[in-house]
Amino acid sequence: MLSTLHIAGIVVALGLAALWRNKSASPHSLSFWRFLQQKSAQLAGRGLPDFAQLTGFPHPKPVHILDIAHARPRPYRPFRWEYHQNMSLKKLEPDYWLELESTYLERIAQRRKLHALHGKRIMDELPGSEAASRELMEMIVQYICLRYPKQFDYDEWTSIFRNHILGSTVNIKTVHPLVFLLENVPEDFLITQEDQETGLYTLQAAVSASGVGWNMSQKIGRPLHEIHGPVPDYKEKMAFSMDRHVT
Repeated sequence: MLSTLHIAGIVVALGLAALWRNKSASPHSLSFWRFLQQKSAQLAGRGLPDFAQLTGFPHPKPVHILDIAHARPRPYRPFRWEYHQNMSLKKLEPDYWLELESTYLERIAQRRKLHALHGKRIMDELPGSEAASRELMEMIVQYICLRYPKQFDYDEWTSIFRNHILGSTVNIKTVHPLVFLLENVPEDFLITQEDQETGLYTLQAAVSASGVGWNMSQKIGRPLHEIHGPVPDYKEKMAFSMDRHVT
């Protein structure tokens, strides 16, 4: 009877054979190879989980041609009608969760500088949040490598993540998850977890370099209604809906 490692080896061998037949290494063949590499590593107990299967959030379609120097963000539409205060929730398009644009290098450098200057005002965590931070990092690694295969790749067997825009490599098994997010993804991430005593969700970990008028030292450990305390009419119009939405 074949062991898991034998099965994984067979899968890898089939992938190598497929690539050998197509020496041009087209984007599709490279994507196929990465798919086989991921599946064989999962069979051997070494790869990342399939987060699309776990969460129901589909994998993105790969962008094989992207000129990062000229990549522009999708425009935000201005308000065209009377504004009503609400949660402003809308369905997230899987292909546009995390976007790359021409300011990538500038924004990553800015995030590093802000963290060097302000430390825990930019990035902080509380005990017990480590697993959630790592899960978020792994989900993002899987997402950006699938979405932008020319800019990022991840070796499921060695746990090495390569950022071809920055020319950097990092082992995601040893790097701090929040540091990874700070230095590779130009977005802010805030993790809330349920307080077992109150049932309310509190801010437990975050990397936030774009906050206006507040910083992490003011918000860490607080429930949603305290975090949004300065927001006009929050208690009257939004607190109940916000707490209900995240529970």
